Order: sequence, then structure tokens, then C-alpha cells
Amino acid sequence: MDLIKCDRCESGFRPSSEQVNFILSSKEKGMTFIMLECGNCGMSFPFNPSSTALFDEEPQEIPIRTPIPGSHGYVSFVDDEDEKFYGCGETGAIWRNKENLSRDIEAIINKYPHRKKCYLKTGSGWIANSNEPSNMDELIDQEEVEELRRFKRD
Repeated sequence: MDLIKCDRCESGFRPSSEQVNFILSSKEKGMTFIMLECGNCGMSFPFNPSSTALFDEEPQEIPIRTPIPGSHGYVSFVDDEDEKFYGCGETGAIWRNKENLSRDIEAIINKYPHRKKCYLKTGSGWIANSNEPSNMDELIDQEEVEELRRFKRD
């Protein structure tokens, strides 16, 4: 099931089964405006049910942009026999846990506000924004490149 982005808090959330039914029935009726309650902040916001997919596919986890300034890389979860961590193949950066990765995501958003468009905040942390602007690579090119001196971001 796809995430819905709240217009109020700009966080992504998975709609409840009641909300999915409401969205699907509204879509069948051709409605283009309904109000939904955000699963994170609890505020209501306008939503166009005709602009969404049908929620019948299993969600695809898309890779999240690395929170390293100037890097176009992506972070993947590595579940090796001996260890588990989040790693970026482009930079070599490693985060031993999701909290440290979240800390670095929040830091890059504070330093480069355009990076907020790469991520969605959910109740369980940050995920990739599947609707990232098409010019994000050009925006990242304008960042000061961080030369990593320490690859473990613990």
C-alpha cells in the first residue's frame, strides 16, 4: 500500500483500511476532493482520490538518498550473516542503526532544505520520497561535497 503525504506536517503515512475503502469508493465515484486525517499529526487535509494508484500492489521499497552532502548515492539495508547495517555504496558510509541514519538525514535537511524533498517522515522514521523533484541531482550538485574522514557514522 502506498504512503500518503500529509499536506499539514509533510509526513508520509499508510492509510487505515477505513481510509483505503473511503479513497477507493470516492475514486469510483469520480470524486476529486475528500478530507483525510493524517496518521501522524492527526490533522485533516484535502486529498484527491483520483490521483492515486489502486493500492492493490505490494509496496516497493525504494532506496533512500544518502544524507552525505554532495553525494548522489543511495542507502541500502545490508543484512549480512555476521552483521546488519545501512550502507551507501557510493560514499562507503555505514550506519549501524536507523537512529544514526535518521540523525544524519535531519542534519542534511537542516543544512540543505531542498533535501527534505528526498525524504518522507513516517511514524517509524524516514523513508524515500517516491515523488522526489526531477531536478534533485542538479540541487545536490550545488552542495559542498563532504570528504569523508570517517566512514562509520555511528
